[in-house]
Amino acid sequence: MEVEPVDFGLAKLEGFVPSPDQTYPVFKNPDLDFETGTSLCKLGFPFHSFRPSWDPAGDQFHLPPDALPMPRFPMDGILTRIVRLKEADGDPPFPFPQLWIETSTPGLKGQSGGPHIDVHGAVWGIQCVTRHFPLGFDPPVPNGKGAKEHQFLNVGMGVHPTTMFAVFDQFGVRYQVSDY
Repeated sequence: MEVEPVDFGLAKLEGFVPSPDQTYPVFKNPDLDFETGTSLCKLGFPFHSFRPSWDPAGDQFHLPPDALPMPRFPMDGILTRIVRLKEADGDPPFPFPQLWIETSTPGLKGQSGGPHIDVHGAVWGIQCVTRHFPLGFDPPVPNGKGAKEHQFLNVGMGVHPTTMFAVFDQFGVRYQVSDY
């Protein structure tokens, strides 16, 4: 399967001081079993859009009044498999395994960057892309004058914790790992 390289980024917030009661995500332990058929939830912000404006004088963005809070939209998914990307020719930008988790349902527009979480709240992946697999049958479109409708299976692809941890380690980002 040919898929694009993993799309994953980090940002550092200068001067950020978290509150003492702040909690952080726990990530699925990549050294333990990723059982096919595990129920996962994709969480993101589809069906919501807004256009920020830039204030050059204040050197800051402004959000429209209806931008926040963004409505969360949970969507089901089942872990179908782990996908290893084809290695690039030459030196890759990051010398570590680039892995995806694949789920049985697509990510919706607006869910990219959102977590794939299990029933305990552990992050198994970060949604990046939706893949489309032709099913191999094309039924006729009713009253379509001979037109056929191509059928596809749409699946979600998320960055695997192994890949995330390699990026975290490279940039000194601390993270928590589940005990399962």
